[in-house]
Amino acid sequence: MIVAILNQGINRGAMGLMHKIPEDTSHWTDYSQEMLSRTQQQVMPWAWIEQASVTRTEDFEQSQTDATSQPSLLHLDSTLEELTLYDASIESERAVEEAIQIFEANPLLPGMIITEQGNFVGMISRRRFFESMRRLYSLELSSPPSLKALYSIARCEILVYDRNTSIVESVQQSLQRSPELIYEPIVVQLQSGICRLLDVHQLLIAQSQIHQQAAEALRQSEAQSREKTTQLEQTLLELQRTQAQLIQTEKMSGLGQIVAGIAHEINNSVSFIYGNLTHASEYAYDLLHLLHLFIQHYPQPVPEIQAEMEDIDLDFLRSDLPKLLSSMQVGAERISEIVLSLRNFSRLDEAEVKCVNIHEGIDNTLLFLQNRLKGRGIRPDIVVQKDYGDLPFVECNAGQLNQAFMNIFCNAIEALEKEISHRQGNTHHPLPIIRICTEVGDNNQVVIRIADNGIGMTSEVQQRLFDPFFTTKPIGKGTGLGLSISYQIVVEKHSGQLTYISETGKGTEFAIAIPIQQYNSSATLSQCA
Repeated sequence: MIVAILNQGINRGAMGLMHKIPEDTSHWTDYSQEMLSRTQQQVMPWAWIEQASVTRTEDFEQSQTDATSQPSLLHLDSTLEELTLYDASIESERAVEEAIQIFEANPLLPGMIITEQGNFVGMISRRRFFESMRRLYSLELSSPPSLKALYSIARCEILVYDRNTSIVESVQQSLQRSPELIYEPIVVQLQSGICRLLDVHQLLIAQSQIHQQAAEALRQSEAQSREKTTQLEQTLLELQRTQAQLIQTEKMSGLGQIVAGIAHEINNSVSFIYGNLTHASEYAYDLLHLLHLFIQHYPQPVPEIQAEMEDIDLDFLRSDLPKLLSSMQVGAERISEIVLSLRNFSRLDEAEVKCVNIHEGIDNTLLFLQNRLKGRGIRPDIVVQKDYGDLPFVECNAGQLNQAFMNIFCNAIEALEKEISHRQGNTHHPLPIIRICTEVGDNNQVVIRIADNGIGMTSEVQQRLFDPFFTTKPIGKGTGLGLSISYQIVVEKHSGQLTYISETGKGTEFAIAIPIQQYNSSATLSQCA
């Protein structure tokens, strides 16, 4: 029975997880309307909290429920109770088969509230429900487990808000969650003992509407007081930064999960090869030694053996086989190094903030950019010059810092490519170079300088360099989030500074300065030694 449940329920029920947030913000309005339309068309449970503990699963599918629709007009002070809230609960003693059928019948349902004798005990999202089912499936259970057993595996930190919490505040606080929890549904408490579920995508729709109205209000506020205009500008900027963070967090979270998964799968396969190469080499050397003794003591074999030795070119085989095994050993070691670099870059198996080697993070980032650093067509190889100082271990979020390095390196490569394309036909020009210099600076900080001799930046570009969604690239080739996110990582997340020096036609230098120890951390400097 458990196999049938998983084969049908997981494949169909998990379809509700396939909402994707558009990276191009020019389509946010269309996305919001599409999500709202789908929400209104989907039957949404609104009376389950009274029925779940006494009604069979079939009754859930047959019952006629009301769908609440999101208000057409929201404002800066709108609260969570104005949004679409899901009233879906189920007793923990129920079988998971019933929960699967409920999810199956309601593809937009983000999760369920778990109760015991009608009392709230927790919440399980659609994603964690089916991931945990897959884990239980791997145990080859003879019968379906109870929802209580599954929830003990899938439970995680839950975000609970009062119904009067503002939408803008909720979005900002929700983004403080770790990447793997950022899209978990939010529990909204209407009153004591009565809770509802809020899909994070509904927050996104509401945020988009508020963003549009704030932008429109800003355009119409020229005749209003300066104080009101300043407030709207700050709100608009905060909404833009929230959107940028939301998009980039989902992108990097997905990328990190994919990278870690690929590294794990490659490592498993290579381990079989790498672990058996030593034994294969020993066996081959033993056979070659035995063959050497045979030839030494029987120099004149029978004609049939002599003919076979000539056909396979035995002398060449004896000399080449050790070289072949040695090459395989080197290749396996190289793949192992790449897997280690993938894990170091994603940093998914480590604490959020820990003491790391900055040079290792830079080298791992450059490893993934080797293809872009190589010459293509008329463009020569980009030379990377490293001038590493003697740095101590630095307390930081290594994954986020690697992301900032990646964004700055990519901008440097693109600047060099533009410079080369502008001087086509001129054979007398310096090689494209990226220089990396690290040192211990003042105020107990480390400084990383990344410079290029590319096209440089105009004063107009420099004024808007760290603005969210600002880009000089053609439409479709850039989101304008790279340097904005890098600035947030360095300045806001690590209490550092991100500065630059640029001159048109001569190049650009970025300087990242971060404290060796984060002030809000409980770690001590001795732990980083």
